[in-house]
This record gives sequence, C-alpha cells and structure tokens, in this order.
Amino acid sequence: MKKINIVYYLLFMLLILGAFAAMAQNGYGFDIIGFVCLVFGIVFLIRLVRLSGKGKKTDVWVMLEFCCLSAMAFGFALKSFHIYVAFLDRMLAISSLFLALVFAKRMIEHFADLKGKNTRLSYIILIYYSSLIVFLLAIASTIFFPAFSVYFETVAFLLMLVFVVCSFMYKRVMVDGTSLPVLDHLRAFRDSSMLLVCIFTIMVLYTGLTRVGLLPTMYSDDFPQAYFRMVNADNSKKETNGKYKHQEFKEQYEAFLKKNNLE
Repeated sequence: MKKINIVYYLLFMLLILGAFAAMAQNGYGFDIIGFVCLVFGIVFLIRLVRLSGKGKKTDVWVMLEFCCLSAMAFGFALKSFHIYVAFLDRMLAISSLFLALVFAKRMIEHFADLKGKNTRLSYIILIYYSSLIVFLLAIASTIFFPAFSVYFETVAFLLMLVFVVCSFMYKRVMVDGTSLPVLDHLRAFRDSSMLLVCIFTIMVLYTGLTRVGLLPTMYSDDFPQAYFRMVNADNSKKETNGKYKHQEFKEQYEAFLKKNNLE
C-alpha cells in the first residue's frame, strides 16, 4: 500500500506541475496532464485486474470503483490530448455517477459502523464522503445539466471546508480504545477517496479562482484560444451533424493547416 501511495503522490505533484505549466502558457502543460491521467488510468486498471485475478471472492463494489476510476482517468487523458471520441463526455458522466454510488454505499456503511463507537467521528466522516459525492455529481452535471455544475462545486467545496475545520477542531478521536487523528481513521478505510478529494479540491479551487480572474486559464499553443473557449462553453447541444462545435472547429482548423502546409 505504501508503494502505491508514493506513485499517487508523484503523479499528483506532476499534475500540479502540468497545470502551472499550462497556466504559464507552455504548450507542454496539457501533455503533462494527459500523461498523468494516462498513468493513473493504467494504475487503476492494473489494480482492477489484480482484484479480479485473486482466488478469493472479490468485492464487486471495489471492482466497480476501480473500473470507474480507470474509465475517468483515460477519458480525461483523451481530453487533455485534444482527442474526442463519440460519447466520451457521457462516459465520464456515467462513470462519475456510478462512482458516487460506490462512495454513497461506503459512507452509509462507515457512518452506521461508527455511530455507536464515536458519534462525532461518524458525522465528520459523513461530511467527508458527502463532499466527495457532490464533487462527482458536479462532474456529471457538466454534461447533463451544465447550469447546475457551479452550484454542485460550491456545495462540495463548502462541505470540504467544514470537514477540514472539524478535523482541526477535533485533532484526535477515540474509537475502540484507540485515539487517532481523523485522517488516520480515513486512511484505515483503504479506498481512493483521499486521492480524489485532493484532486477535486484543486480542480474546484482552480475553477473558482479563474472565474474571478485571480488565476490565468490553462493555455495550449496547439490550437487558437477560440477552440478552448468552445470546449469550456456549454456543449450540451449538438450540431445537426451530431458533433460538438469545438470538434467541428478542430477538424476545420487541422484541414486548414494541412491545406496550407502549415503543420
């Protein structure tokens, strides 16, 4: 478990590096982000295969968790490399919804288990998993209900702030005769929730700070800025030929470069 945590830590640092590189208008920033997402997807897929290959009976919910995680990581990798395939956004939304279902089940189980041992900790865990679930709903809403995504992001971030405040207020919590910090209790769950919460919190902070102009938007010199504005816009409506506007723009732009030998 320690080895995989080191891998997660290095990938997380690379992800932040890629984001800063993209904000500094370096074209390779998106390549770093895409590479990190690709490696995340491979790691999750390997863990899924190892789970399914074990002789003992495997928890179906754990397999569903890694299946959704690998699908989302590969999906975000494709988007980072500006590769758009049919139903990619829907796949990301559906994966996030199933993942939200996984963590909702886990939240209910942990809450019920801890309620009789330490009520305070049980509610802190409830807030923690609730923030993660709302984060995942925010991802799904960007595809199906784009107008509501900002509200989901805000609620998720506020819940995470409440969790952080509670963790500092109650530094050590007693369960079964053992006094441990809240984060140590979370690590004992051995799931991917802490990794996802860290990534989603950074994403929401970046989105919020760019909206108010405190951070520059991420930039790539592969395409004009109009392309990225189209990608970030509401793409819930399809064109008559069944493609998003930014996909049409990308095809026409690449055709223009090829026709004029500008590649």
